[in-house]
Amino acid sequence: MHAQPGDDETFLVLEGAITLLADGRPRRLEAGDVGHVPRGVAHALRVEGPRARVLALHAPAGHERFFRQAGEVAEGTDLPPAPMGPPDMGRMLVAAAANGVEILGPPPDLA
Repeated sequence: MHAQPGDDETFLVLEGAITLLADGRPRRLEAGDVGHVPRGVAHALRVEGPRARVLALHAPAGHERFFRQAGEVAEGTDLPPAPMGPPDMGRMLVAAAANGVEILGPPPDLA
């Protein structure tokens, strides 16, 4: 679970399906669906199935700095293999603190 006090986030599902948990309410989004999370609202995403492609829009701009610091640069346009373990939470927490993202802990079971 995380929140961005300074920006709104909108998700457009391009392929597959996700569950968006926002403000304690799970919502399944499939290709063509849009979900919106106002600034400051705690949320999490779960991919439903082997793959989903989601366009995430942030207003105002700037959230991309978090992804650059927390993630790895892609070597190409194809999806890399799935990670072998959990994300590097130390790196993620540093990136979050530097970019206005509040890491709140693991999401509850979305079942």
